[in-house]
Amino acid sequence: MEFVNKLKNRKTMPFFSTGFTALEILISIAVMLMLVSIISSVFSDFNRNQALETETASIVSLLEKARLETVGNKDATNFGVHFETGKAVRFQGSSYSSTNPSNEVQTLNPLVKISTIALAGGASDIVFAKLSGNADHPGTITISLVSEPLKTKTIMIYGTGILEYN
Repeated sequence: MEFVNKLKNRKTMPFFSTGFTALEILISIAVMLMLVSIISSVFSDFNRNQALETETASIVSLLEKARLETVGNKDATNFGVHFETGKAVRFQGSSYSSTNPSNEVQTLNPLVKISTIALAGGASDIVFAKLSGNADHPGTITISLVSEPLKTKTIMIYGTGILEYN
């Protein structure tokens, strides 16, 4: 009986006060979609910038490792780093060979590329001299975002083998 009374009372209530209108629901969905798009845009920018920072640090680390191993006379040889658009390779010896199994390849995040290799003599390799650690081809390596080529990080390699980056 109580159920029947509830149904009778429901019939007497005006239709528009029983829930949300279609317009209210559409406005709520539109606001939520705008918030989601703004938030995803912010996270996407953060992800790209983080990839640029991380890959720059990885290449600097690879260069420092090659220099330290050379100065330390590891395996009684020198080490160097070879640069390509999508990777940097630490190699053993005075020249780069892509087939050498001792190569340490640092493949870059697909969001990032090496956009400029400006080493002395147009080289794409840097080899460090034994004991002194001097670089045979000083210069700069510029790393940029694929989607925003103007966002860059630059690694400067001096003749002394010392690195600086921004």
